[in-house]
Amino acid sequence: MKYRALLKKTFFEILRDPVVYVFCVCMPILMIFLFAIINHYTNGTTQIFEMESLIPGIIVFSFSFITLTFSLTISKDMKSAVLRRIYIAPIKTRHILICYLVVGIVGSFIQEILAILTGFIVSLILKTTCFNIISAFMLILVNIPISLIFIFLGIILGMLLSDTAAPGVSSILISASGILGGAWMPIESMGGFMIISSFLPFYPAVYLGRFATGAKTVFNEPYNFNSSNWYYLLVLILYMIILCSLASIITQKKLSLIHI
Repeated sequence: MKYRALLKKTFFEILRDPVVYVFCVCMPILMIFLFAIINHYTNGTTQIFEMESLIPGIIVFSFSFITLTFSLTISKDMKSAVLRRIYIAPIKTRHILICYLVVGIVGSFIQEILAILTGFIVSLILKTTCFNIISAFMLILVNIPISLIFIFLGIILGMLLSDTAAPGVSSILISASGILGGAWMPIESMGGFMIISSFLPFYPAVYLGRFATGAKTVFNEPYNFNSSNWYYLLVLILYMIILCSLASIITQKKLSLIHI
């Protein structure tokens, strides 16, 4: 079936792209090593560089490169004759979204596993603490909404932008996820900046990840999930639903133009 052909094409096309291995795989691993070594040789004085805090932040940051990868792949498909050959006969929008979602979810899962394994290995080498297997499983679960958010963003940008414009816009999202997500910055101590970040999906995702791993803030207080911050989950769910709807609508519009 055609949607299987699209799934296979997208999967192998991404595997052949060296950018995937550089940014989606190598960069997060190198960042974990770098920040862990810095923290080790400063006598563990930087709470945010402890494995329980570092890994959730790096994982969310690494998801942003999925947006870059998808926006490039889809924009190239829209530019070339690939989609026209796939869309010779009618194909439903949900089949398109499912194909891209499957590839994106598999990619994000691999990123999480690699980051967690790297954290365990580094903690063994440096003889530092790390979270347990149950916490790692919880971390993967709470990261599902943010991974879907970045996948939908990649689909939207790929459908709307050219293959030359998509990387520029995606780089803005990459920077935003690192800075506004607090991956390596103590946002909890930044007052108004934290309030702004709380209404974007990046920091709530990092916060919930650190809650899953039992991390502590710069004030040496645990990340809690209670009545004062339950809305972090609501923020993620709302962004996920909105972006899913937008991706579906935009894909449908693009498909109708191609059919014409």
